[in-house]
Amino acid sequence: IVAHLCAAIIAWFKGDAPLMLDAAQKVLDLANEANHPFGIRTTLCLLAQAEFKLGHYEQALSAGQASYDLAAQQGDRAVQGLTALNVLAKLAYARGDYDEAQRWGQDALRCFEELREPFTLATATVMLTACALARGDFPEAQKQLNGCLQLLERVGLVWQIPAMLLRIARLLAERQMTDPAVAVLALVLHHPDCRKTT
Repeated sequence: IVAHLCAAIIAWFKGDAPLMLDAAQKVLDLANEANHPFGIRTTLCLLAQAEFKLGHYEQALSAGQASYDLAAQQGDRAVQGLTALNVLAKLAYARGDYDEAQRWGQDALRCFEELREPFTLATATVMLTACALARGDFPEAQKQLNGCLQLLERVGLVWQIPAMLLRIARLLAERQMTDPAVAVLALVLHHPDCRKTT
């Protein structure tokens, strides 16, 4: 189980969705055979993310909902939050249901607040920022983005700020909001951590 799970996680980091899907399916088969609750709920989350990356939205929803439900029943707030954010919120966002995406993002935020996990907290606020932008609620988007950046600064993850801003710029560009996307990219280029590497 561990070897295939590591292969799935490495494939996730490399962005290799087909390999991730193959490895996750092997882990899931083994975890089901061994009746291994942690292996099942974790692998369903990875499987759902792979299906999402491949554009298989129905399969992603099925695996993601199963992962979320198992994690919630078994008290695994980490997997619950990751599934809510990386699968269920993204699926809702992709189909244009920004209110549902926001609900899943807020659910993830609550999980990560309980865990006191700053990076995933910041990532959840990026989703909430994206939902506010998509609805045209710019004051709420500004509030969420400010909260994200302040959190990263407070916990010493300032070096992650450019990456978070890039995510926002990409989301804006996907919504054809070119001027705000360019403005956010300018912030990235002028961020001290970016200037060190350019």
